[in-house]
Amino acid sequence: MKDIPEPSLLFYLHRIAFATADRSHREPGLDTIGDPEEFFHRSRPHTLGDVKMRKTSIQQLGFATVLTALSMITTSAAAEEAKSQFARQTVDLGIVVSDIAKSAKFYTEAIGFTEQKGFSVPGDFSKNAGLTAGQNLEIRVFKLGNNKTATGLKLMQVPGAKSKSVDHSTIHASLGYSYITIHITDTNAAVARLAKHGVKPIAKGPIELPKGLPQGIFLTVVRDPDGNLVELVGPKK
Repeated sequence: MKDIPEPSLLFYLHRIAFATADRSHREPGLDTIGDPEEFFHRSRPHTLGDVKMRKTSIQQLGFATVLTALSMITTSAAAEEAKSQFARQTVDLGIVVSDIAKSAKFYTEAIGFTEQKGFSVPGDFSKNAGLTAGQNLEIRVFKLGNNKTATGLKLMQVPGAKSKSVDHSTIHASLGYSYITIHITDTNAAVARLAKHGVKPIAKGPIELPKGLPQGIFLTVVRDPDGNLVELVGPKK
């Protein structure tokens, strides 16, 4: 007997969809799918005739049934992701600023963040956590969108703190976090928005990414009111 090739995704889509079709069209033993791995194992074809029979039967399935199969695969992928040790796969960034009003205006009006509900942190807690020397924190939160997992900035101005400015003349002037990268859909629109609020790209930006990187994508670098670098990356429309 010839070796049977490894079943394709389409084959498994057919098998799952077939299992969820009307009972009169089900094969014996497929009333319930049960464990996906066990289902996939026992769903593999054993003869070429079996492959041909199952290949033709998918034509009998309706569009809604195939959508059901796709939904089940998506659910399985989500469950796999849920096994990660991380509750969220995005990172929020906290920034201490010299003027909270100016920084809030820059990130909302010039860049496009949306301000969300902020929160307060009492001084004793922040000291015990190693964040401050005992100062209370009033933290304003800004998101790139309304999605719960959207990137967030936490801006705060610490009263009475003698904060030192970091040298951001270049990304290698100081150790530590140097810039944030924001992916945009239209560089021209982003630059026009920046100009409307008096923000100019530094150096020769926007500039197209060099060969070896995605072409037709442009990099624009600007500074926030405290000199922190912000990268905007995207195409021109």
